[in-house]
Amino acid sequence: MTCGHSFEVIVKRSAFNSSSTKYLLADSSKFGKVAGSYFAQLHEIDIVITDEEISKDWKTYMEEELGIQLYIV
Repeated sequence: MTCGHSFEVIVKRSAFNSSSTKYLLADSSKFGKVAGSYFAQLHEIDIVITDEEISKDWKTYMEEELGIQLYIV
């Protein structure tokens, strides 16, 4: 996961590390996009919530290769 401003990384990583279950809520257009500052990797996520436009490739990758629970809403 990335964010647009480097000053956000410390706060986002701290919140991320303090969570027992890591959720990612993102619309499907965000997958494959990279912003300037990194704070986490997809394999660190437990649950992804996204919309029905998610590609089959991303769905397969998350569910089958990474073992992430995927919720499409």
